[in-house]
Amino acid sequence: MEQYEIVEKLISLYCYQQSEQRFMYIKNDGSVEYKDPHREITYADLFDHLDGKRTLSVYGRKYHTAFMTLDVDENSPDSVRLIINKMEETGIQRNRIYVSLSGNKGYHIDVFFDDGVFKNAIKNYYANLCRDRAIGAINFECFPIGHTAVKIPLGVNLKTGNRCWYVDRETLEPIENFDYISEITPMSAKEFEQIVYTMNKRSRTEDILIAKENAKSGYARKNIPNKNGPVLTAVGQRHNLMCKLSVYLRKSGADEETIRDELMAWVSRQNPNLIRSSIEEIEKDAVSIAKSAVRKYEPDVFEHSKSEVECVGAGEIYLTPEDIKMILKATTKNNRKVAFLICVYCRKYGSCLLSYKQIEEKIGASDMAAYRAIKQLTELGIIKTKSCGGMVRSGGKPVLRRNEYCFNFTEGTRKYWYHFSDIDNFDEFYRRVMREVQDED
Repeated sequence: MEQYEIVEKLISLYCYQQSEQRFMYIKNDGSVEYKDPHREITYADLFDHLDGKRTLSVYGRKYHTAFMTLDVDENSPDSVRLIINKMEETGIQRNRIYVSLSGNKGYHIDVFFDDGVFKNAIKNYYANLCRDRAIGAINFECFPIGHTAVKIPLGVNLKTGNRCWYVDRETLEPIENFDYISEITPMSAKEFEQIVYTMNKRSRTEDILIAKENAKSGYARKNIPNKNGPVLTAVGQRHNLMCKLSVYLRKSGADEETIRDELMAWVSRQNPNLIRSSIEEIEKDAVSIAKSAVRKYEPDVFEHSKSEVECVGAGEIYLTPEDIKMILKATTKNNRKVAFLICVYCRKYGSCLLSYKQIEEKIGASDMAAYRAIKQLTELGIIKTKSCGGMVRSGGKPVLRRNEYCFNFTEGTRKYWYHFSDIDNFDEFYRRVMREVQDED
């Protein structure tokens, strides 16, 4: 191939709609330095690159790229082969994976696309690869993610004087021939995006399963001796018990302000003869502990089950006439039932963490009924979403967090009293309460 043809091929592979460059060059004193000229790559730049006058790196466009490079920063052919095998497992054809020398101590694994792909897709692919423990243990990076540049092959690494030849993907022996670049064929960008979509979907399914298992083996209300929290039994226990209680409250879904207030309320219930600190010191401690709990922990998955109710104490709850009036603002029977359910749980727990499916099972409704009800009740101001759920990381592990709902309570007389275990037979409970209200009217 003529040098001009090689340059054209490099531009087609690495420069999607042209790309900004970064290059390595030799200063007058013989030292090597990098420079960002803040302009796009030209043919002249690439001629200098092939001639060894400078070592070009390419950024790609702001959001798109025509290539993906996995930069393996270790001289380990086994690691390169392991990554290639894993990439093939994900759906990328082996003959669309190209490897070159970095010119120093590692390798570059390249995949090229027939059209631009989003850099976020590259980032997702890399993250999914690293989920494999063996792959994650390898010292390698992915380019071009964000505004990062990577060296183009076939030039000379000016730090070492070594030319960055492409290598045979099986033997990893250098192919010391510029003409090899003519054999490189990009893969379909749409096919790659589909691979990333499939990997993301599989990863999310795995994360949800792991999150559910973490929820089962993690936090449980029975870890707290009773609904009032742990009991102070000796001098010197206060700080540690406040810390434990703050973790419990945070994993229940409480925010910083709520944790701080609950900690102060807990202190007020303890034997004052066992507390040596001043109220100012305790208040300062509560603020610090609440901040720490919110920073370190995320709310866990938490289902209200009968056993959990018994752990806290079934007890009684009350509803006020104002609660009932708020519930009756809902326009359909199903929506009134959902409003009533959330009201009851908020009276008992302070908030409602039931999933859509649990709500639908309680009220005996069809799929999507809970979603539609929540939407209308929020629009009417009957309830509000205190925090949105989704997948979060807690202690480095995926945890599935639920939406947290609060009922719009107003002050009123505690008129209607009920035993909370009645909620197990929700439909009958709801009808009885509504019947009592109608009889009084």
